[in-house]
Amino acid sequence: MKLIGLTGSIGAGKSAVSDWLRAQGVAVHDADAAVHEIYRWPEMVVWFAYHFPGVMMSGKLDKQKLAEIIFANPDLKTKLESVVHPAVADHRANFITAAEARDESIVVCDIPLLFETGAENMLDEVWLVTAPVDVRRTRVMEREHMTAEKFDRINAAQMSDEEKRTRAHVVIENDGTIEELREKLSEKLSCLIGKK
Repeated sequence: MKLIGLTGSIGAGKSAVSDWLRAQGVAVHDADAAVHEIYRWPEMVVWFAYHFPGVMMSGKLDKQKLAEIIFANPDLKTKLESVVHPAVADHRANFITAAEARDESIVVCDIPLLFETGAENMLDEVWLVTAPVDVRRTRVMEREHMTAEKFDRINAAQMSDEEKRTRAHVVIENDGTIEELREKLSEKLSCLIGKK
């Protein structure tokens, strides 16, 4: 089984790539979706209530409030990551084990902080989705609760695209239309299937 890591900076189009791969029948583990699931675990609800007072509202996590807190306090961000990153890694390992049992030939791991968390060490290949910063900003500004300041803050906190390019095996330029992106992906997937 081939393990492919998929990453990209905010607004690059990583989710569009994941969605397309999933539609082609590829097993895709989504780290962001795993985080949202983990945040709902009863033990995490208790943990948040204790370590981040005020972020739980009627038993539900206020993600906006949490984001504001951790961006303002690097120590709290580190504390959160020390709990969440291992939980996501376990979630991904279980997903891969299940995919292996189903005889999947390819598993894609969609990991926003792939290089930052050292996840490349468990992967056969890393795909980077990239786009110019002005294109990414325009895309992200269409999201709810997004501001230019928030985009700049998130973008600055991520590893630069230049650094990611030097470490990725495959770079997917996503500066055009969704149709152009799908054509590129179809070509990459065909090459990958041919290498199996």
